[in-house]
Amino acid sequence: MCTKDFLWVDGCYNPPWVGEELRRRGLFQSHDKIIHDEASPFISLLGECAKRKDLCSGLQIHNDVADRGLVAKCSEVLVTMYAKCGEVSKAKELLDLYKVKDIYSWTALISGYAHNGQNQNALDCFKQMQLEGLLPDAVTFVSVLKACGNMKTTVQGEQIHYEIARLGLLQKNIMLGNALVDMYAKCGALVKAQQVLEELPVRNVICWSSLISGYAQQGKTEEALMCFSGMQQDGFSPNAVTFLSLLKACANTGALNIGGLIHDLIDEKGLMKDNTALGNAVVNMYAKCGALVKAHEVVEEISLQTVVAWNAIITGYVVREQAQQALDCFEKMLNRGISPNAVTYICGLKACGSLRAIKKGEEFHDEISRKGLLGESILLGTALVDMYAKCGFLAKAEQVHAGLRSRDVVSWSALIGGYSQQGQGEQALKCYEQMQQERVSPNAVTMLSVLKACGSIGAADKGEQFHDEINRQGWLKTDPILGTAVVDMYVKCNALVKAQEVLQILPVQSSASWYALVAGYVEHGQAEQALNCYKSMKSNGIYPDSVTFLGLLKACGNAGAIDMGKQIHEEIDREEMFRKDIVLGNALVDMYAKCGAFGEALLVFDKLPARDVFSWSALISAYAQQDLGEQAWSCFECMQLEGISPNTVTFMSILKACGNIRDVSRGVLIHEQITTQGLLENDAALGTALVDMYVKCGDLLRAQEILEEQAVKNVASYNALIAGCIDQGNASEAMHHFEQMKYNGLSPDVITYCNILKACGSMQSAKKGEQVHHEISTHGLLETDAVLGSSLIKMYVNCGAFIKAKQVFDELPLQDVDSWNAVIMCYTQQDKAEDALSLFKKMKQKGISPDETTFVCALQACGYMGSAGLQSGEELFCEAARRGLLEGNTVLGATLIDMYVKCGVLRKAHEVLETLPTRDAVTWNALLVGYAQQGRGEQALLIFEKMQEEGYHPNAVTFSCILKACGSVRASNVGEKIHNEVAAQGLLENDVVLGTSLVDMYAKCSALCKAKKIFEGLSVQNVISWNALIAGYALQGHGDQALACFEKMQNEGISPDTVTFLCMLKSCGSIGAVDKGEQIHDEITRQGLLKNNIELGNALVDMYAKCGALTKAQQVFAQLPVRNVVSWNSLITGYAHEGQAEAALNCFEKMQQERFFPNVLTFLSILKACSTLGAADIAEDIHDEIARYQVMEYDIILGTALVDMYAKCGALLKAQNVLEGLPTKTVVPWNALIKGCAQHGQSKQAITLFKSLQSKNLSPDPVTFACILKACGSMGLVDDAYAHFTSMSAMYGIEPDLEHYNCMVDIFGRAGHLSKAVDLIQRMPSVFYSLALWSALLGACAKWGDVNVGKWAFEHAIELDKSDGAAYVLMTNIYADAGMQEDAKRIEAMRIERQKSKEYEIDGKNFHVHYRYVS
Repeated sequence: MCTKDFLWVDGCYNPPWVGEELRRRGLFQSHDKIIHDEASPFISLLGECAKRKDLCSGLQIHNDVADRGLVAKCSEVLVTMYAKCGEVSKAKELLDLYKVKDIYSWTALISGYAHNGQNQNALDCFKQMQLEGLLPDAVTFVSVLKACGNMKTTVQGEQIHYEIARLGLLQKNIMLGNALVDMYAKCGALVKAQQVLEELPVRNVICWSSLISGYAQQGKTEEALMCFSGMQQDGFSPNAVTFLSLLKACANTGALNIGGLIHDLIDEKGLMKDNTALGNAVVNMYAKCGALVKAHEVVEEISLQTVVAWNAIITGYVVREQAQQALDCFEKMLNRGISPNAVTYICGLKACGSLRAIKKGEEFHDEISRKGLLGESILLGTALVDMYAKCGFLAKAEQVHAGLRSRDVVSWSALIGGYSQQGQGEQALKCYEQMQQERVSPNAVTMLSVLKACGSIGAADKGEQFHDEINRQGWLKTDPILGTAVVDMYVKCNALVKAQEVLQILPVQSSASWYALVAGYVEHGQAEQALNCYKSMKSNGIYPDSVTFLGLLKACGNAGAIDMGKQIHEEIDREEMFRKDIVLGNALVDMYAKCGAFGEALLVFDKLPARDVFSWSALISAYAQQDLGEQAWSCFECMQLEGISPNTVTFMSILKACGNIRDVSRGVLIHEQITTQGLLENDAALGTALVDMYVKCGDLLRAQEILEEQAVKNVASYNALIAGCIDQGNASEAMHHFEQMKYNGLSPDVITYCNILKACGSMQSAKKGEQVHHEISTHGLLETDAVLGSSLIKMYVNCGAFIKAKQVFDELPLQDVDSWNAVIMCYTQQDKAEDALSLFKKMKQKGISPDETTFVCALQACGYMGSAGLQSGEELFCEAARRGLLEGNTVLGATLIDMYVKCGVLRKAHEVLETLPTRDAVTWNALLVGYAQQGRGEQALLIFEKMQEEGYHPNAVTFSCILKACGSVRASNVGEKIHNEVAAQGLLENDVVLGTSLVDMYAKCSALCKAKKIFEGLSVQNVISWNALIAGYALQGHGDQALACFEKMQNEGISPDTVTFLCMLKSCGSIGAVDKGEQIHDEITRQGLLKNNIELGNALVDMYAKCGALTKAQQVFAQLPVRNVVSWNSLITGYAHEGQAEAALNCFEKMQQERFFPNVLTFLSILKACSTLGAADIAEDIHDEIARYQVMEYDIILGTALVDMYAKCGALLKAQNVLEGLPTKTVVPWNALIKGCAQHGQSKQAITLFKSLQSKNLSPDPVTFACILKACGSMGLVDDAYAHFTSMSAMYGIEPDLEHYNCMVDIFGRAGHLSKAVDLIQRMPSVFYSLALWSALLGACAKWGDVNVGKWAFEHAIELDKSDGAAYVLMTNIYADAGMQEDAKRIEAMRIERQKSKEYEIDGKNFHVHYRYVS
């Protein structure tokens, strides 16, 4: 508080005017001396302070008065001073303290209250004054009337009016008359205001201006202008206030022409030169009327430009949704040196929100913070919240909102509206609850937002509560927009009956509310109800306008309701609206195109009176939506040829088309056009479309660059990039973008979370998945979004966390059909097929209707059960057919076929394919896969031919299946044709699976060179393609090449998998490479693969057994964590193969002791062991065992092995009994018995058996003839033997081979028919010449003493092998027996010489081998 000393500065009272006033009155003599001790000078000074509203000086004088004890004498003027200076509470305090009775003080206080907006206090003070017995004067009444006008309290104003009239003050005081007119005008009682004005004895420009202002405030422009005319007729010239009121009226009603005339009048009077407020009002009028160019012109004419005028123009642009022009205007204002105020920033932020120009919005935010404006204006804080919300930065919006000093309903509504607009309904409702906790009452705007939120999440119950609150507030009576929102909420919640009930009782039914209901019926597929509702709308006198028709056409397009759309089209034609309104024409094109009726769309398009960018965009967008990218591109080119420039919507649609057809080159061209036009700066949606296009074209790097360059980053762009990473198998990169998105302040939506859960599943990262799960739960999203629940279950299933998946399902608040499907699939993948089917039944019991996916999951479960699931599968088939789900659903059809395939009923699978109402490549593939997997390649090839005959085009999967079939039946010629077809279609370029199938097919067909060539030409050589080649070498017995291939694969950095190791072990076994096998064994052990893979363990046992390392095989076998029949077979077969028959039999006995049931392969190996031992008695036990298992009935190989075993053991009768008991008669078991008879000297029986074989219509094969020739030879039946030999080719078309020629030469030789033997040899192909042949002939010559033939045979023998000692010995004996000793000695010398030469060669070889080893 100021002191007395402060009031005096160099002999002058401070401030200067106070000292001057005291000197003028002669009150100063010297420093600090006052010559008059009365209060009058201070009263005068305080009066001046009140007049000047100088509170600081008034406070100083008050202090000095207090020091002198003069406050009581100065109390009245002190009250007046404080009241006039705005310190009304201080004034009231003094008034009450000193019981002031002065009318002027009371009037000053009342006036102060009214001036400071404390209108109720002013009226209370007026009543208190009257109770004190003080009579108000005209000035008092003026202040009280002002308070009434501010409060719009007509009743109290009328009471004051009555009091004034009673005192007769109106006759004497024009100010009172003006105040009365102004009060009534402000209260909206314009008739009363005009009546008062007409009754006034004296009128002036002020009362006329008050009335004009009143009409302007009510938007009654015509009445305001009539008043203006009346004023002029009354002889009064308008002043600035009058013009301000008139301009305001024109601005409020958009009366541009009248506003222009007012402007002209103002110019004529030259009022704008010195009156800034008037200039601002003119600018504001033009801006609000949409004449923004004219508003600019006026601003340029104003001598003193202010922020108010610029605000008017910027606001005009914002209101007309010309946000970019608003921001340009903002920059222009700054360039003129005019600083923005809170209003400017509010408009700028609104423009940023419209454009989603987050970067500019953040710049504004920084400026606002730097200037400290947020503390001054809650509206500015609300505008910031709204801007961030509209840009999708909801986390930032919430942060700003939380930092506001005061949060009102407007700021809460902005945040709630942001969440609703972004589809985060649950979060919007949570915000509403927080708002209520802060005791902030909602308004109509809040209710619009929460109703939208309820509709977006289907929360009908919550929406009904809001509906009740709206009814309690009575808002539906006056707000048709709110009524429409209630109807729309119920529609979106699928409560259509409730929506119709609400509509019927709405006090104000608009076309918008009817449209909401009709569109709801359309979108929910209830076309008939939609039509009835549409008719009711018209019968209620509400005829759809263009806007309603636009909405209905949009609804029909979205729902594919073409019939309804056609009826609306007819209505539009009847009203002749089509030709007048190009927007409606465009909407018709859009509707037909979205319904897939491109013919009708083009007809409408061609009939359009004028085609604009919207017409073309509608067509291009529809083609893009229907995945008809080429047609979309053709439209785009035609549009440009017509000279029409694309807009943002066009660019977004054509980018989608480029993405659909994976045409990145065209996409780049569009990108360049967009960049050239500078459209990416503020358009987040266009940026998102570009990101999506590059993602679909596989260019993730470019997509990421676009996202990083975007000024406005949004959730949709990140979603597109994250989804692209996942689709390309880069889940870790998707996780990185997810974290980056959150770091940038963007809140993930449901789509984001669904994608990221998919990424966690593909990475099998249950830990990360749990973190995301927690985040989703924190936001409460599972309570309203069932899709997220399903995604969570699938994530846990893919991570192998099946228990957690089931737990999530059990805890889900919303269990819809998708979540049931996910958990059924969970059990199916766990091989718990019966549990999956049980869940299917439980789901139906709970009233949830299964969809196509449910049936797919359930049928897959049946397939996994094999034949046990056949009955359930057939029941599901019938139910799906009854529900009509097989119509047009090829996936379900394919699953059904697959189920029958897995159940082993291929015939039924084929029947299903034939009866399916809709077939495609997928359904055909399902059957082809079945035949291919079951090794029925020939049938698969026949089905493939039929598929093509019926006009179905094979895809990559088809080709892979049929190549597998070709490999299984060695149909290399068909495989080559498929190869050519695949190459012609260019499918090999990017399809490694198809390339691998080709490698596999050629390898199985023994065309290993071709297989290798295909492999080397693959764009990507992965472990699967390497496996195909290695397996091919292993299968064809080329173990060395398989090993070389394996080493090369490792050198190229590709790690082998289980399949690779299996192939390599097979190769090592085939070539006896036990050392390499041991290395592979060590690698398998190092990787810990034996713990969980029994196949590898069995392959190791088999490899060691085939390499003869039976001890090692036994060790591996003993260490296996799990053994099965294959493990035992590998060991038993190894022992049998190595001739260790007893060990094989012991192993078989142990196998049975451990309760393993032998299979066919076990019995084959054991029978071989019995044959080796000649143990017929043991064999009989094995035979009994085979009979008990009843495996011989369907396995001819096992039957043949039994015949062979008995035959080799000499039990020929038992062998014949087995033969006769075989269900399938083939030549192979007959061969085994014939051979056994021949080997045991029962040649006659062998010949008898041969005749029996022929009598049973069985054709002998080469083995049969070899056996029968040996039998004839042992009995000396030369002619019979030769007859059989000649009949081979003559009767059976069998060309004799080496064994047959050897037999006949031996038979002729033994019988002494050497000439016949020579004749046969000379006629046989030279390729069959062998040492065995010549040795047989030499032996016969030695027996029969034929030197000439012997010499001929010897020469041929040593030509084949000069070191063959047997030939030399035989020839020496022939010469010696013939008495040709010299020749005998010569041959002996030759033998000795060849022997020495051979030993020298062997020594040389050993030296070289040793040298190589040492090196």
